[in-house]
Amino acid sequence: MSVSINVRAYAGKNSVEFIKHYKIVAFCIENKVSYPKETSEFFKGKVCGDNLEDFKGSAVLEYLENGIELPLKTTGEIEYGEGLHIKISDIPKEADEIIINMS
Repeated sequence: MSVSINVRAYAGKNSVEFIKHYKIVAFCIENKVSYPKETSEFFKGKVCGDNLEDFKGSAVLEYLENGIELPLKTTGEIEYGEGLHIKISDIPKEADEIIINMS
C-alpha cells in the first residue's frame, strides 16, 4: 500500500480582486460565454501554470477554489522515511494557506 502526499501553497482566495474574477469565471462557464480580457489576463499562467482557456467547462473552478496556486519548494522523500521538508524561507510571502492532501 502506498500513500501519496501533495503539498500546495495558495494565495488570494479572500482578496476582493480574486473573488471578482472568480465570480466572472463561474458566470462565463454557466452561460457558455468567453472570458473578458481583464479576467483572462488576471489568471494568465496562474491556473496550474496554464490559462483559463486551457481548461474545459467547470474544471477550472476546482483548480481555483483555494485561490491561486504558488510554487512551493519541498525536499525529502516520504517513501524513504526522510519526511517532507519545507523551509520557512521557501514559503512565498503572499501565501495565505498551505494545503496538504494524502491519497
